[in-house]
Amino acid sequence: MKSLRYLAVLPLMAAASQALTIDVQVGANSPSGYESNSLAGIGIGSQLSDNFHLGLNVTSKSLTDSFSVTDIKVVAATVDLTYELNGAGGIHPFIGVGIGNAWLSGNTDGDKTAIVINSFIGMRFTLSEVTDVLLMARNSSMTNVTTYPTSGSAVLAKQNISSWEYVAGLRFKF
Repeated sequence: MKSLRYLAVLPLMAAASQALTIDVQVGANSPSGYESNSLAGIGIGSQLSDNFHLGLNVTSKSLTDSFSVTDIKVVAATVDLTYELNGAGGIHPFIGVGIGNAWLSGNTDGDKTAIVINSFIGMRFTLSEVTDVLLMARNSSMTNVTTYPTSGSAVLAKQNISSWEYVAGLRFKF
């Protein structure tokens, strides 16, 4: 069994030997049934090949309803795989998917975690050899979030929360 652990680490070591990237992200979060809020995130990743990028992204956002009954802080960590389409010059369009976990705090009961699934599309613009600008639209879905559904209700409800996120960021390449 010990040797299997080492085999599982080999792809991570190979990814680490490629170009390391750090992303800093800000944007808007527009979840269905909740008010729009801002979000902030940071990511670390590796350029696996000319077209593939693998990264770990950590994002912080809020879920607030118009009745101020639900005010949930969400920290989500996802592993994202990005495929860059054929770009021209310094413009690189991309698509991607991600999966991970969200930790919830605030006005929620029951499970304090949820599974997160992301799908995204965007453009990366080269500023210099070591800096890029990222613009992306991301659909983020959290499953089985337990909240109070309406104002004054003591009944808990499990729901899936889907949101559109519009993100701008900087990528630093090392």
